[in-house]
Amino acid sequence: MQSGTDAGLSSAARQLAKKQEQLNLVFDNVADVIFVLDVVDDANFIFSAVNRRFLETTGLSQEAILGKSVYEVIPPPAHALVTGKYLEAIRGRKTVSWEETSDYPAGTKIGRVSVSPIFDGNGRCTQLIGTVHDITQYRRMHDQLLKVEERWRLALEGSGAGVWDWDIKADTVNHSQQWKKLLGLDDEEIGLGLGEWKDRLHPDDQPRVWAETQEAFARRRTAIQSEHRLLHHQGYWIWVSGHGMITYDAQGNPERMIGTIVDITLQKEAERAMQLASIVYRQSSEAMAITNEAGVVLTVNDAFARSRKLNADAIVGRPLIEFFDEEHGSDAHEKIQQSLSREGHWHGELWHRDPQRGEVAELCTIDTIRNADGSAFSRIYLFLDITERKRSEQVIWRQANFDALTDLPNRNMLGDRLVQLIEAAGARGTAVSLMLIDLDRFKEVNDGLGHSVGDQLLVQATQRLRSAVRAIDLTARLGGDEFAVVLSDGNDSRTVERMAEAINDALSIPYDVEGNRIHVSGSIGIAQYPGDASSAEELIKHADQAMYAAKSLGGNRHCHFLPTMEERIVARRRMVNDLHAALSSDQFFLNYQPIVNLKDGTVSKVEALLRWKHPEQGLISPAHFIPLAEDIGVIGPISNWVAREAISRFAPRCRAEPQQFEVAINVSPVQFRRGTRAIGTLLETIEEFGIPYSSIVVELTEGMLLNLDDTMKKKFAMLQEKGVKLALDDFGTGYSSLSYITKLRFDYLKIDRLFVHELGTDPTRLALCETMVWMAHKLGMKVVAEGIENEVQSRILTDLGADFGQGFLFARPMSFDDASQHIDATNKKAECRASPIALAGQRTASRFRT
Repeated sequence: MQSGTDAGLSSAARQLAKKQEQLNLVFDNVADVIFVLDVVDDANFIFSAVNRRFLETTGLSQEAILGKSVYEVIPPPAHALVTGKYLEAIRGRKTVSWEETSDYPAGTKIGRVSVSPIFDGNGRCTQLIGTVHDITQYRRMHDQLLKVEERWRLALEGSGAGVWDWDIKADTVNHSQQWKKLLGLDDEEIGLGLGEWKDRLHPDDQPRVWAETQEAFARRRTAIQSEHRLLHHQGYWIWVSGHGMITYDAQGNPERMIGTIVDITLQKEAERAMQLASIVYRQSSEAMAITNEAGVVLTVNDAFARSRKLNADAIVGRPLIEFFDEEHGSDAHEKIQQSLSREGHWHGELWHRDPQRGEVAELCTIDTIRNADGSAFSRIYLFLDITERKRSEQVIWRQANFDALTDLPNRNMLGDRLVQLIEAAGARGTAVSLMLIDLDRFKEVNDGLGHSVGDQLLVQATQRLRSAVRAIDLTARLGGDEFAVVLSDGNDSRTVERMAEAINDALSIPYDVEGNRIHVSGSIGIAQYPGDASSAEELIKHADQAMYAAKSLGGNRHCHFLPTMEERIVARRRMVNDLHAALSSDQFFLNYQPIVNLKDGTVSKVEALLRWKHPEQGLISPAHFIPLAEDIGVIGPISNWVAREAISRFAPRCRAEPQQFEVAINVSPVQFRRGTRAIGTLLETIEEFGIPYSSIVVELTEGMLLNLDDTMKKKFAMLQEKGVKLALDDFGTGYSSLSYITKLRFDYLKIDRLFVHELGTDPTRLALCETMVWMAHKLGMKVVAEGIENEVQSRILTDLGADFGQGFLFARPMSFDDASQHIDATNKKAECRASPIALAGQRTASRFRT
């Protein structure tokens, strides 16, 4: 009988044996290879156990394995690999896995190997337990699949399609070379992440494409198709057509999608173009029709049907020529057919009659669509309604060739007609005479009485011109107050003279316009082809020069062109160029003429007088260059320079004199008609030099008052509000209407030298001067008498009550330094006298001469 202890040991041994038997059973029947290696040292690994699967897989016996080193069992090519992996497991105290291919008696095997180290109590690795999962068949199938896929990819890419492979579970995408090429990408320019593809998908397409994909997954479809836009590497979008095949795992979840994309951008653009063409055809406001080669209508758009007030059904099947006027259509049809036969194209105007609009003009373009053999298949007609344009062209032509006010031919038509008449005259050996007519003093009427009166005057003058010339002569208005008459039979000089005299007589008869009796006349310049000119342009130029000569002689006359007139024009042109350069090259200077107080002999004012010293011609009279400066628009800068120069010179005297000293400056009417800048510049100059505004006297001519409108009144009122004084210069020499003098509040009235010159010998001049002095004082103005040259004139004017005198008796115009010395000397002499001078006769000439 066994003791309890022996019985327990026996039971444990049986259980342990049973467990070992179970482990051996598992060890030998598991599907994977299992082996145990005893670790002798880092270079010696001995097989101590292998399972049956090891023997089956390698074709080796136990005797060839157990107790043998790994170097004796495992084929040599794998020695380095397995040794390294063993040491890695031992040193890292971890399981290490790798894939290994080896040749055994049973054949070449590919396995997934794993080894795990076992350590004793001292931390020393005593054994390695390894497993090998045979993946030979899987690897062979995988390699075969790769080959198939590669052939498949090559076939697809050869067709131009780009291939993509989406591993759905790993969420990675592989793109073929052609796929990348379609988007202009290099290999490294796109990764495997699905997000990179999404980023290239057009924002407007993303929701739709993703929804279609998710729906395909949900319905477990194996194929999917989509058209969408992808971003090209160069920044533009391309349209692609995508086709994909989907595979699912055992649970029905999508695991892979492989597909292609094809660039369909050109197809999309063509479709869009076709859609647009269809829309344009249907909805275009321009009429369109398509016929067969014989001209029978196949289809029309709505615009064509509307233009004929018919339904499209009533038009289709009929010859298109029926829908045009017979008057225009029959002749046009032959020409159209000839052009279509030769060229397949025609472009021109066609007409049809609309019940409401009458004659309708259409610009028609016809093109041919041909068969493959070149024969005509159909014709496309495009019609553009140009009725309004044709009417506008007629209006524009008339506006371009006729004057709107007088209905006379204008300058443009005159030029064309002159060219034609000269060509005809040259061929026949005859002459053409041209008269250019400018109305004298029209500008004064237009500015003084208004443009309405001026326009009516021009209409009346036109009527008189027409009555003075023959029906065969051409009468034209060139613009403003300038007219022209062309005599195509200009050989007869007596006819030309009689007509010129008749025009002068007709134009000089007083006009009655809106209750105004107006006197104007005409200045006529005459030139003849071929005697005076060889072309229309030259004929107009020479007639204009002759007209200018007639005007310079006082107007109301006619002058024939002379070669010397050309010389004067050239001289004027040269002076224009010189005048432009005069200011910048310091050719202008000022002289100053003192103005004497006739009561006490003192000088308290000067007049600044502009002078031009030409570098070649010397001094040029202001009477010559001032009007020219006004004509060419440089009077403004010159006047500004005069004001600045005069004010800067006399500023110290204006500030220091106990009694106010005044500087008189002449202004041009042209300067003050061109905006308010002239006023502002003058005021700024006065303020800059710190003198009283009342030290400046602005002298205006009587002629300026003729054109004085409300705008100019406001400008001069700006000056007077500041304290600047106004003087009316050359009074009595203009168009002397007393109403003019009331248009502005003047401080001074200047009697012109014309009235002073014969004051001691002409009673009439004396009466006029006396009247002007009395009138000026009654109107609150002081009187300045110009042109005093002797004591008699001075005495008489003083007796008449004139306040100031100006003239050679007292001082000639002189430089600033001379004028300053003269003023100081004169005033000093006046102060030395015991009492004020009572009578002008008590003065002697020597007291006032320089």
